[in-house]
Amino acid sequence: MRGSNEPLQVDPGFTPLKIFGHQFQQTVLPIFAIAEGDIIPLGTGFVISQDGFMITAKHVIDEVFEGRLMRRDGSRRVYKDVQLYAMYITNSENPEYPGLFTGGQWPIDRAWYVPELDIAYCWLKQAEINGKPYKFETSLYLSPGLPKEGENILGFGYYKSKASFTHNRVRDMRVVDYSQQTAFTSGKVAEVFRQYRDMHLLNFPCFQTTARFDSGMSGGPVFNGATGGVCGVICDSFGETDEKGEYTSYASSIWPSLAIPLEARIEGSTSLTSITPLECIQKGYFKADESYRELDLVRSGDKISIRMKELARNDVRP
Repeated sequence: MRGSNEPLQVDPGFTPLKIFGHQFQQTVLPIFAIAEGDIIPLGTGFVISQDGFMITAKHVIDEVFEGRLMRRDGSRRVYKDVQLYAMYITNSENPEYPGLFTGGQWPIDRAWYVPELDIAYCWLKQAEINGKPYKFETSLYLSPGLPKEGENILGFGYYKSKASFTHNRVRDMRVVDYSQQTAFTSGKVAEVFRQYRDMHLLNFPCFQTTARFDSGMSGGPVFNGATGGVCGVICDSFGETDEKGEYTSYASSIWPSLAIPLEARIEGSTSLTSITPLECIQKGYFKADESYRELDLVRSGDKISIRMKELARNDVRP
């Protein structure tokens, strides 16, 4: 894989990551579709377990399952064969091929989500290196508690990525030419919508921020400045500043997604078991701060929902 950064002048609070293959990029990954030889950038995702569970925005991967994707010229078409990948980036030179980086497309094997939320959980197909399962970096942890208005937040994502397959004639091999514009963006929580902002576009628990979220950053993590944990997932932005020079952007709240049923091999089992992200936290599979103790799973027959004690105390039903 070849790789590069493309510098860009941006406003304060939006800081491009200048180092290609930064360690953070081994946890927060760009998501692509590969369709009939084209590599189509979709958004951002972030890994939350060593064995490859990843979170992104549901709308980032929705179109892949429909097979209808945006082409480079801005038009849309239906592809017959579409595969979903995360791009794994390192700054380590490939020892066998000097001048090329170790990294490339990583298959997204499964995805779980519900229609009511704009959050999806994915599983990156686990590879083996020297006969041992590869383990991802897991520096991120979840902070599912409600953020507070006025608190600082920090987002991260791939706001412009380009990738294509080329043939290296010297080595007679296919390589991925990849360039990126990646940034940290900061702001404050402007308003918290405990149930939904509206019944059409943002009809799920979310919060408004003053941070700049650009196209391509969807699915990236939003960190709570007070706790350092991931409290939200980038989902939407107006893209323009108001009269105060502030942006209007939105993040899905993490906590409702912790009731989404996943399938995983747990505790040495060889078969798949149904388990929720909240139960993964309780068992120590996913990292989270103590705010997860404010959540309870509620089961009614086959239906699983989640209740936040803080909301219940204030008579607000999620």
